[in-house]
Formats: sequence, structure tokens, C-alpha cells
Amino acid sequence: MHNGKEEGVDCGGPCEPCPSCTDGVRNQGEEGVDCGGPCSPCASCYDNTLNQGEHYTDCGGPCRPCNLLDFLKHYLFTTILFFLAIAILLAILFWNAAQHSELVQLATYDKHLTFLLNKPFIIRILLFFAKLRGLFFLRSTPHPQAETTIATLSKATLSRNDGMSALRTFFSKLTNLPPAYTNEELFLSLQHSRRPLIVKLLLLILAKRTTRLESKITVAGYAKQEFELARRILRAVKRQL
Repeated sequence: MHNGKEEGVDCGGPCEPCPSCTDGVRNQGEEGVDCGGPCSPCASCYDNTLNQGEHYTDCGGPCRPCNLLDFLKHYLFTTILFFLAIAILLAILFWNAAQHSELVQLATYDKHLTFLLNKPFIIRILLFFAKLRGLFFLRSTPHPQAETTIATLSKATLSRNDGMSALRTFFSKLTNLPPAYTNEELFLSLQHSRRPLIVKLLLLILAKRTTRLESKITVAGYAKQEFELARRILRAVKRQL
């Protein structure tokens, strides 16, 4: 019976101390000393907690030996940062290698540019990556001549001659070539420029497709399609020129 100054039934006060989870004695239905039963769960090798002398969580000490996976889990944040740094380093090395690869040089020749010109999905992929790159490497203001050319090509009553003139003026301003530049001069200038690889490829494609418009023989609606593609390319690269 709990009476007098007892803290519990027949314990505490003038009696013996009451059992507790901090008395250093296994009692009151505990599974171990001061743990289990009415107390907090006892430490184990499966409690997802670093305790009882374990080296890492649930391994080492009284538990199974630790392995590499346990090490990586224990240092999860550090491991993520390490592999992220490695990935960034590899990306930078790949990008620098790509910038100086022969891809751009080869793309200036007809057979390689023709391959790109006749593969719309490749152009869409290049446009996507150009926009993606633009999220991180945008200039504060777009190239003024690119903006002017986009505005000209957006006119509803644009003629083929006006569109061609706008594109030639754009390339002339971009490369500092005289207005009467030849196609070979334009391709060489774009090839040897120090622009990013994706931007350079898109400009080469635009330049090559522009030369098609100079042909006297065109299919109805062809010029309109080419000017629409030119606008898309210029919008994607106007802040990266």
C-alpha cells in the first residue's frame, strides 16, 4: 500500500528506494540494466544508433565488423560532397577538352554541317543545351545586333531579301567582317572565334542555312521556315555572344 511518505508502493521515503530506470539495477521487468520494459529500449546492433562502443552505426565493437558501405553511410554528407566535387572537376575537364576538340573544325566542312543541317532533332538538342548553358553564363545584356535582327525577322511582312540582309548584317557586326564578306570568310571567322562550343555550332549552322537562302531557287514557304529557325537560334544565344 502506498502510504506514509513512501514514493511508491512500499518504496521510497522511509522504505527502500523505488525501482527506476536510473538505479543501475535490472528490475521492474527491464530487459537489461535500466533499459527495456518500462524504460527506454536497450541498445542493440539494429537500433540505427551509434552507441555501446560501436565504431560506426550498428557495426564495430560488440556488433559485426564495419565495411566500406558503413564508412560511406557514416560520412554520407562528406561522401556526397566528395563525389560532387569529382563530377564537377570531370565536367570542367571535359568541357575544356571539347572546346579545343576537332569537332568545331570538322563541322565547318560541308559534309559535317550537312549532317547537322538535315537533323532537326540535333538542332533542337543544341538549342536546349544552349538555353541550359544560358542559365549559368548569361551576359547582363543581349547582343544588340542580335536583338535588332530578331526584331527584323519577326516582321509579318518580311521579304526574303530583307531577311537575308538582316542576317548578313548580323554576321558582319558579330565577326567584324566587311558587309560583302564571302561564305568562306564567315565560316573561318566563326570557326576560330573563342565562343562556347554549343554557341559556335549553332552559329555555324545558322550561317550555313543562311547561304541556302541565297539560292535563287527556293520552295514556297522555305524562307519563312528558315527565318523562324534563325530567330530561335538568335534567342538562344543572344546573351552568350
